[in-house]
Amino acid sequence: MDYTKLYYFYQIYTRDLRGRAGIVGNLDSKTFTIFTKYMHAIFNFIYELNTDAIDKNMLNEIVLNNLTKITKNMEEPKYLILKRLNYYLMLNKELLGDNMLEKDHVNKLKRVISSYDKDKPENMAKILELIQENPSLKYYLIGKFLRLIDSTKYQSGKKQDIFGNFVTNANRNNIKNLFVTEVLQKNNYYIQKMNPKGKLVFNLFENDLNSLFNEENLSFEDYLLSIFAGYYTENILKKAVIKNE
Repeated sequence: MDYTKLYYFYQIYTRDLRGRAGIVGNLDSKTFTIFTKYMHAIFNFIYELNTDAIDKNMLNEIVLNNLTKITKNMEEPKYLILKRLNYYLMLNKELLGDNMLEKDHVNKLKRVISSYDKDKPENMAKILELIQENPSLKYYLIGKFLRLIDSTKYQSGKKQDIFGNFVTNANRNNIKNLFVTEVLQKNNYYIQKMNPKGKLVFNLFENDLNSLFNEENLSFEDYLLSIFAGYYTENILKKAVIKNE
């Protein structure tokens, strides 16, 4: 978020927020709504060192809104997105004790994917076990999957737009349908040409559509933040190869 006239956070109580002299008058309506919703909690965290002022909903809304704006407005957003994700995951773990995208869990998943052999079905069982333990890993893999599609399209001379279109158009009500129609169905050509690791991940989604984006302990923001993390970190699925017909 860009607070061009907000030099000290206590000014939320001493100056106008909007108007000609407004300290956050430059914010778009959605960002302004999020700011006013959580500004008192932010003040309590900064000036009173009250860590209880921060909760998961607050972190999720602020960070996801910021990442979505960066995606819409920057051609090369990777550095800024990873920087914000690192801070988000640190606060999420250290202050809230949340295990979303726990580092050890992510590393175990990477090892299983890296050693994947299509002739060894036990690999699939290991992945399912890890996802059951930490469902955020499923959406981390969706991020990898979206990156694989974009990389494959780029190899074919097409625009890498699947991820950007998905994260900027998704909302609480349409996210599952958007993934099925705009990602899986409309990119069937690229999915069919994927390498074994890409097809493995596709099979995970295809066999589990009922629970997709319907997790008991994950929110809409959790889904998208996990997808952002998957997309912008190491490409463990590697680029797919378009085979000749």
